[in-house]
Amino acid sequence: MSRIVSMVLYLWLIAGTSFAGEITVSAAASLKDAFLEFQKVFERENPGIRIYYNFASSGLLSKQIEIKAPVDVFASANVKHMEALVDKGLVDRNSVNIFASNALVLIVPGNGVRKITGWDDLLKAKRIAIGNPDYAPVGIYAKEVLCKLGLWNKIESKLVYGNQVRQVLEYVAQGMVDAGIVYKTDVPIAKERIKAIAQAPPHVSPLIAYTVGLVSFSKNKNEAERFNSFLLGKEGKAILKKYGFEHAENTTQ
Repeated sequence: MSRIVSMVLYLWLIAGTSFAGEITVSAAASLKDAFLEFQKVFERENPGIRIYYNFASSGLLSKQIEIKAPVDVFASANVKHMEALVDKGLVDRNSVNIFASNALVLIVPGNGVRKITGWDDLLKAKRIAIGNPDYAPVGIYAKEVLCKLGLWNKIESKLVYGNQVRQVLEYVAQGMVDAGIVYKTDVPIAKERIKAIAQAPPHVSPLIAYTVGLVSFSKNKNEAERFNSFLLGKEGKAILKKYGFEHAENTTQ
């Protein structure tokens, strides 16, 4: 059973046992810690509404929405996947906003001798972990940086793909690879198990924008709108800032 199908079955199970006042939010894996804290605040201030999360790569989540998985809100780690759903009429265009930004960093295992001290040193590495660039935004961004640095063709054979950013983080933390590329906000999660050694240089760094939108076939539109508004409000911004995300005012509308 494919990962997409199994995750969709899980979402249908949630929908089948839910009651009025519950919403399902499909969110990029890099948002997990911030969104879990957001959930506590939101549910405390909105009694009667319960949030269920589905965390994965934005590409996999968008595929689930395309086959009408029971999702109410989509929070993507890039604009591309959101715009594709808007164009297909699966996300309400007027509900879409960019709500946060991030940055890419190069990380290495926390223990042992480090032979990787910067981006050019990736030429010395035997194995390098990045997100799968076919569907994971962290991989799409990593490929863009590596191409602009002139490294992609030289190290492509060394790459190990993760389904999403947290898997890349674990590959590095467990010493399975020499280095990896993750979001800046993921670094504190692994603590001393990994070390960030360099951020993507400004001249090659992509705009990493997080977008949120309401799924057009949601059966819980009022609750979904409250979630969206809360995320974009003062308390949502404060929680995102706490977890290292930069605030973004501009919208995609």
